[in-house]
Amino acid sequence: MKKTYLIIIAILAMVACEKEKSKDYLIFSGTIKNLEIENIDLLNVGNSFKKTIKVNADGMFSDTLKIESGYYSLAIDKKNIELYLNKIEDLQIVYNLRDTLSPINFVGKFENENNYLLKKFQFLKNNYGDNNELYTLEEKEFLKKINLKESHLKELANTSYLDGSFLNQELRNLHYKTIIYLDNYESFHRYFAKNKDFVVSDSFPLNNTPSDLNNIDDFNNSLDYRKIIQTYYHKKVTEQPNVNDDVYNIVYMDLVNEGATNPIIKNQLLFDNTKYGITFTTETETFYKKFMASSTNEKHKVEITKTYNILQKTAKGKNSPKFINYENYNGEKTSLDDLKGKYVYVDVWATWCGPCKKEIPFLKELEKQYHDKNIAFVSISIDKAKDIDKWKKMVKDKEMTGVQLFADNDWKSDFVKDYNIVGIPRFILIDPNSKIVSASALRPSNPDTRAYLDELLK
Repeated sequence: MKKTYLIIIAILAMVACEKEKSKDYLIFSGTIKNLEIENIDLLNVGNSFKKTIKVNADGMFSDTLKIESGYYSLAIDKKNIELYLNKIEDLQIVYNLRDTLSPINFVGKFENENNYLLKKFQFLKNNYGDNNELYTLEEKEFLKKINLKESHLKELANTSYLDGSFLNQELRNLHYKTIIYLDNYESFHRYFAKNKDFVVSDSFPLNNTPSDLNNIDDFNNSLDYRKIIQTYYHKKVTEQPNVNDDVYNIVYMDLVNEGATNPIIKNQLLFDNTKYGITFTTETETFYKKFMASSTNEKHKVEITKTYNILQKTAKGKNSPKFINYENYNGEKTSLDDLKGKYVYVDVWATWCGPCKKEIPFLKELEKQYHDKNIAFVSISIDKAKDIDKWKKMVKDKEMTGVQLFADNDWKSDFVKDYNIVGIPRFILIDPNSKIVSASALRPSNPDTRAYLDELLK
C-alpha cells in the first residue's frame, strides 16, 4: 500500500513538472487606482506588438499573454511605464495615479528588474529631462555630465540584484543611450545654443557605431540601438554620389539589403523607411516594387500595398482631394474651389514642426518671386483646434504670406487623409483644373523648385 502511494506521488510530481515545463504564457494583472479610462495598452519596443487590456471599474485588470521576454511599455492615460516581462513569469502591478511619492509597486519573480527600470526613469527625468539645459553645455561639461550619467546608471544596474541576462542587456542599452547623446550633441548644440556654425573639437568621441549591426536581442530591446542602425544607413546614403530627394529612400533600401543580414532587422528597417518614404517620393512605382521584392514580411507587404493603392488615387492627373471651408487667417472660410483657374502650391505644416518652420523663409521668397504669376501659395496648418491662437501668433510673428489656412480636424482632416499624409512638411501642386500635378512636390528650399515652376508657368 505504501509503495503504491509513493508511486502515485511520483506520478503526480512528474505531471506537475511537465505542466510547468509546458507553460508558454504569463498572467499580467494588477490594480490601477484613480484611472478614468477603461483600457490600457501594452506595446513592445518598436510598437510592432500592441495589446489593449480592459480595466474594470474598480481599477483591476488581468490578461493572459503569449509574448517573447523583453522590454515593453505600458501606456496608461498618457503616461508610459517601461516594463520587463518574462514570457512565463506572472507579474502584478499596483499603480496609484495620484500618489507622487511611491505610485507603482510590482509583485513577481522579476519585480527587481521592474523596480530598477522605474528608478532609472526617475533618474533620467530628474537629471537629463531638459534638452535645452543639457545641449547648451559647452563640450567639456557636456562630456563630463554624460560620462557621469552612464557611470551612475551602471552602478544602479549593478547594485539592483538583477537577473544576469537582463543585466547584460541593460548594460548594453545604457551604452547605446550614451552613443545617442554623443551623436546628437553637435546638431543639438547648434540649435539650443543658437550657434549654427558650431563644430565639435577633434578630440570629441565620434564614430561610436557598434561593430555588430545585426544583433537581434539588442534590436528587440533597445530603441536607441534601432536609432543607431537607422542613423548609420542614413549616413551611408548621404555618402553616395548623386543622391537627391527622389532617389534617397530607394538608395536607403539598397544599402539595407546589402548590410542587414538578420531578416527581422532588415524587414523592419525596410518597413519603417517605406511607410513614410513612399508617401514622399515621386518614384512611387519603383519604390513599391523594390520594397515588395526586398521584404519577406507578409504583414508589412499588405500594409505597404494598402498605402500604395491609396497613393494611386493621388497620382499625377487625378482629381485632387479638396479642402472645404477651412478657416483662414482673417477669420473667413476658404476652399480649394475658390482658387480654381490657378495653380495651387500647398504646404501642409504645423507650428510644432521644426523642418516645417525651416521652409517658411524659402516659401515666402517663392511667393514673392511668383506673386504676379498664375499660382496661389496655400499653407494649411494641421495643429490641434486648441492651438489655433498659437497658429495665428506664428503667422503674424513670422510674417507668413500667401493663403494661411487652419485644417478642420488636424491629422484626421479629409484632405490630409485623402493625400495619405503621414509626415510633414508635405508639399502638393495642383493645376488650374484641380488636377494633381504632384502629390509630393519639391520643397521651397530645393534649388530645382524655381526652375520647375518657371517651366510650368511660362
